[in-house]
Amino acid sequence: MFFMGDVKQSNSVDADVAFTQKGVITLGWQGNYYFPISNHSIGMGISFSELDMTKSNYGSGSVDYPTEVNAYTYGEYRSKDQGTTFLYGVDYEKSSSFDLSESNNQGKIVLEDNSLIYGTLGIARSIGFSKTSIFTKLTLSKTLISKSSSGKNYSGYKTNFYINKKMNKDFYIFSNFRYQNLSTSSDLQVIRLGFGFGVLF
Repeated sequence: MFFMGDVKQSNSVDADVAFTQKGVITLGWQGNYYFPISNHSIGMGISFSELDMTKSNYGSGSVDYPTEVNAYTYGEYRSKDQGTTFLYGVDYEKSSSFDLSESNNQGKIVLEDNSLIYGTLGIARSIGFSKTSIFTKLTLSKTLISKSSSGKNYSGYKTNFYINKKMNKDFYIFSNFRYQNLSTSSDLQVIRLGFGFGVLF
Protein backbone atom coordinates (compact mmCIF):
# COMPACT_ATOMS: atom_id res chain seq x y z
CA MET A 1 0.00 0.00 0.00
CA PHE A 2 1.05 3.59 -0.67
CA PHE A 3 -0.43 6.50 1.29
CA MET A 4 -0.12 10.26 1.74
CA GLY A 5 -1.19 12.16 4.82
CA ASP A 6 -1.18 15.47 6.64
CA VAL A 7 0.08 15.61 10.22
CA LYS A 8 -0.41 18.53 12.63
CA GLN A 9 1.12 18.68 16.09
CA SER A 10 1.04 21.67 18.40
CA ASN A 11 1.18 22.99 21.94
CA SER A 12 0.90 26.48 23.36
CA VAL A 13 4.50 26.64 24.61
CA ASP A 14 6.94 25.10 22.13
CA ALA A 15 5.82 24.99 18.50
CA ASP A 16 3.18 24.30 15.88
CA VAL A 17 4.30 21.68 13.38
CA ALA A 18 2.56 20.75 10.13
CA PHE A 19 4.00 18.32 7.61
CA THR A 20 3.10 15.95 4.83
CA GLN A 21 3.84 12.29 5.52
CA LYS A 22 4.30 9.65 2.85
CA GLY A 23 4.06 5.90 3.28
CA VAL A 24 6.80 4.70 0.94
CA ILE A 25 5.68 1.09 1.23
CA THR A 26 3.34 -0.89 3.47
CA LEU A 27 3.31 -4.67 3.66
CA GLY A 28 0.73 -6.59 5.65
CA TRP A 29 -1.38 -9.66 6.21
CA GLN A 30 -4.98 -10.12 7.29
CA GLY A 31 -7.08 -13.21 7.79
CA ASN A 32 -10.21 -14.66 9.37
CA TYR A 33 -11.13 -17.81 11.22
CA TYR A 34 -14.79 -18.81 10.94
CA PHE A 35 -16.21 -21.00 13.68
CA PRO A 36 -18.20 -23.95 12.29
CA ILE A 37 -21.99 -23.77 12.54
CA SER A 38 -21.84 -20.25 13.94
CA ASN A 39 -22.18 -16.61 12.96
CA HIS A 40 -19.04 -15.78 14.91
CA SER A 41 -15.49 -15.42 13.59
CA ILE A 42 -12.13 -13.87 14.48
CA GLY A 43 -10.32 -11.36 12.29
CA MET A 44 -6.63 -10.54 12.60
CA GLY A 45 -4.17 -8.39 10.71
CA ILE A 46 -0.76 -6.75 10.89
CA SER A 47 1.08 -4.24 8.70
CA PHE A 48 4.52 -2.61 8.56
CA SER A 49 5.03 0.84 6.99
CA GLU A 50 8.16 2.70 5.95
CA LEU A 51 7.54 6.47 6.26
CA ASP A 52 9.03 9.64 4.90
CA MET A 53 8.35 13.33 5.60
CA THR A 54 8.07 15.21 2.31
CA LYS A 55 7.70 18.78 3.59
CA SER A 56 7.44 20.58 6.91
CA ASN A 57 7.12 24.07 8.37
CA TYR A 58 9.63 23.14 11.10
CA GLY A 59 13.35 22.66 10.63
CA SER A 60 15.00 21.13 7.60
CA GLY A 61 16.62 17.92 6.51
CA SER A 62 15.32 14.37 6.40
CA VAL A 63 13.72 12.52 9.29
CA ASP A 64 14.71 8.94 10.02
CA TYR A 65 11.34 7.40 10.93
CA PRO A 66 11.26 3.99 12.59
CA THR A 67 9.04 1.40 10.92
CA GLU A 68 5.40 1.92 11.90
CA VAL A 69 3.48 -1.17 13.02
CA ASN A 70 -0.31 -1.57 13.09
CA ALA A 71 -2.14 -4.70 14.17
CA TYR A 72 -5.64 -5.77 15.21
CA THR A 73 -7.63 -8.67 16.60
CA TYR A 74 -11.41 -8.49 16.30
CA GLY A 75 -14.28 -10.67 17.29
CA GLU A 76 -16.87 -10.66 14.50
CA TYR A 77 -20.58 -11.38 14.52
CA ARG A 78 -22.40 -11.76 11.22
CA SER A 79 -26.09 -10.92 11.11
CA LYS A 80 -28.45 -13.76 10.21
CA ASP A 81 -28.86 -12.51 6.66
CA GLN A 82 -25.01 -12.56 6.44
CA GLY A 83 -25.06 -9.01 5.04
CA THR A 84 -23.67 -7.08 8.00
CA THR A 85 -20.80 -7.93 10.34
CA PHE A 86 -20.31 -6.27 13.74
CA LEU A 87 -16.73 -5.94 15.00
CA TYR A 88 -15.28 -5.59 18.50
CA GLY A 89 -11.71 -5.94 19.71
CA VAL A 90 -8.35 -4.21 20.05
CA ASP A 91 -5.93 -2.34 17.81
CA TYR A 92 -2.20 -1.97 18.42
CA GLU A 93 -0.09 0.83 17.00
CA LYS A 94 3.65 1.51 17.23
CA SER A 95 4.36 4.92 15.73
CA SER A 96 6.45 8.08 16.09
CA SER A 97 5.62 11.73 16.67
CA PHE A 98 7.56 14.93 17.36
CA ASP A 99 8.85 15.59 20.86
CA LEU A 100 8.11 19.30 20.61
CA SER A 101 9.83 20.40 23.82
CA GLU A 102 13.08 18.59 22.94
CA SER A 103 12.87 19.76 19.32
CA ASN A 104 12.54 23.32 20.56
CA ASN A 105 15.43 22.92 23.01
CA GLN A 106 17.80 21.31 20.52
CA GLY A 107 16.80 23.33 17.46
CA LYS A 108 16.22 20.19 15.37
CA ILE A 109 13.55 17.55 14.88
CA VAL A 110 13.47 15.03 17.72
CA LEU A 111 11.10 12.05 17.55
CA GLU A 112 9.35 10.18 20.34
CA ASP A 113 8.27 6.54 20.04
CA ASN A 114 4.68 5.70 20.94
CA SER A 115 2.96 2.39 21.64
CA LEU A 116 -0.83 2.50 21.86
CA ILE A 117 -3.56 -0.07 22.41
CA TYR A 118 -7.11 0.88 21.41
CA GLY A 119 -10.51 -0.60 22.11
CA THR A 120 -12.38 -0.82 18.81
CA LEU A 121 -15.96 -1.15 17.61
CA GLY A 122 -16.95 -1.35 13.96
CA ILE A 123 -19.27 -2.52 11.24
CA ALA A 124 -18.60 -4.15 7.88
CA ARG A 125 -20.84 -4.83 4.90
CA SER A 126 -20.64 -5.77 1.23
CA ILE A 127 -22.54 -3.36 -0.99
CA GLY A 128 -23.77 -4.54 -4.37
CA PHE A 129 -23.62 -2.44 -7.53
CA SER A 130 -25.17 -4.01 -10.62
CA LYS A 131 -23.09 -7.17 -11.21
CA THR A 132 -20.33 -6.34 -8.75
CA SER A 133 -19.89 -5.64 -5.03
CA ILE A 134 -17.60 -3.62 -2.80
CA PHE A 135 -16.63 -4.61 0.73
CA THR A 136 -16.72 -1.74 3.24
CA LYS A 137 -15.54 -1.55 6.86
CA LEU A 138 -15.81 1.35 9.34
CA THR A 139 -14.14 1.26 12.76
CA LEU A 140 -13.89 3.67 15.68
CA SER A 141 -11.14 3.21 18.26
CA LYS A 142 -10.46 4.77 21.69
CA THR A 143 -7.09 4.57 23.46
CA LEU A 144 -6.93 2.14 26.39
CA ILE A 145 -3.18 1.96 27.06
CA SER A 146 -0.49 4.36 25.87
CA LYS A 147 3.28 4.53 26.41
CA SER A 148 5.68 7.10 24.97
CA SER A 149 9.48 7.28 25.12
CA SER A 150 9.13 10.92 26.26
CA GLY A 151 6.87 9.93 29.16
CA LYS A 152 4.05 12.09 27.72
CA ASN A 153 1.50 9.40 26.97
CA TYR A 154 -1.18 10.12 24.35
CA SER A 155 -4.93 9.56 24.64
CA GLY A 156 -7.68 10.04 22.09
CA TYR A 157 -9.32 8.20 19.23
CA LYS A 158 -8.99 7.20 15.60
CA THR A 159 -11.38 6.10 12.87
CA ASN A 160 -10.71 4.03 9.75
CA PHE A 161 -12.84 3.58 6.63
CA TYR A 162 -11.72 0.71 4.41
CA ILE A 163 -13.07 -0.49 1.06
CA ASN A 164 -11.96 -3.24 -1.28
CA LYS A 165 -13.00 -4.58 -4.65
CA LYS A 166 -12.27 -8.16 -5.64
CA MET A 167 -10.93 -8.23 -9.20
CA ASN A 168 -10.75 -12.01 -9.58
CA LYS A 169 -10.32 -15.09 -7.39
CA ASP A 170 -6.69 -14.18 -6.58
CA PHE A 171 -6.47 -10.39 -6.53
CA TYR A 172 -8.20 -7.34 -5.01
CA ILE A 173 -7.64 -3.60 -4.79
CA PHE A 174 -8.39 -1.44 -1.76
CA SER A 175 -8.38 2.03 -0.26
CA ASN A 176 -8.17 3.17 3.35
CA PHE A 177 -8.94 6.53 4.97
CA ARG A 178 -7.72 7.22 8.52
CA TYR A 179 -8.35 10.10 10.89
CA GLN A 180 -6.57 10.21 14.25
CA ASN A 181 -6.81 12.76 17.06
CA LEU A 182 -4.58 12.34 20.11
CA SER A 183 -3.49 14.64 22.90
CA THR A 184 -1.00 14.86 25.74
CA SER A 185 1.17 17.96 26.40
CA SER A 186 0.66 18.54 22.66
CA ASP A 187 -2.21 17.84 20.27
CA LEU A 188 -1.64 15.43 17.38
CA GLN A 189 -3.90 15.13 14.34
CA VAL A 190 -3.27 12.68 11.49
CA ILE A 191 -5.21 12.37 8.21
CA ARG A 192 -4.19 9.65 5.74
CA LEU A 193 -5.49 8.26 2.47
CA GLY A 194 -3.95 5.10 1.06
CA PHE A 195 -4.32 2.79 -1.94
CA GLY A 196 -3.04 -0.69 -2.53
CA PHE A 197 -3.66 -4.22 -3.73
CA GLY A 198 -3.81 -7.62 -2.10
CA VAL A 199 -3.42 -11.28 -3.00
CA LEU A 200 -5.92 -13.88 -1.79
CA PHE A 201 -4.69 -17.27 -0.62
